[in-house]
Amino acid sequence: MNNAQKAVFILSVLILLSFIVSMLVGSTAVAPKNTDEGLAVCTADARQCPDGSYVGRQGPDCAFAPCTVDREVTPRDTIDLSYSELTKVPTSIFSKTDTVVLNLSGNILTSLPAEIHRLEHLRTLNLSNNRLTDIPAELGRLSNLEILDLSNNSLTGLPYELGNLKNLKILDLRGNNYAVPDLEIIQQSLPISTHVLTD
Repeated sequence: MNNAQKAVFILSVLILLSFIVSMLVGSTAVAPKNTDEGLAVCTADARQCPDGSYVGRQGPDCAFAPCTVDREVTPRDTIDLSYSELTKVPTSIFSKTDTVVLNLSGNILTSLPAEIHRLEHLRTLNLSNNRLTDIPAELGRLSNLEILDLSNNSLTGLPYELGNLKNLKILDLRGNNYAVPDLEIIQQSLPISTHVLTD
């Protein structure tokens, strides 16, 4: 067997081995396992989605579940805990100091921890549709805050420190019972361009 014949033989063997390996991998990765009840159970690997989560195989053909069906990919600088039936704000979120958007709307919160000031990069804070009766003065230390939604709560007062929010663009206070004089004092310190939404 000359060199040319050897090369052809080796190439043929490699192609055959590659084909066999691909068949074996394909069959173990996708083939469902039948249980005694006749249901298919997918036992193969998982795939990582762009948001860092993982999806496995599902269905009769054990295909990968889609990454984004019935959910949205949330940016890493956003915390969305809306409509989660929270009665207290999880303290763990205050360690995520790079958070830019915090959505706590639609819960059962009656208070907001003073530790909120740790989220110094926060630009949007949505606390609407809760049961807040007051908010901490420390909220006024969020110097980068642009949108503050406090609508539809049970606020009876407002801390004057809200006037320190020099970058605030929107302050939504609709659906509360705060004292109007408190708001008037706060507005004197807020930028003229701030849109204050009231009833």
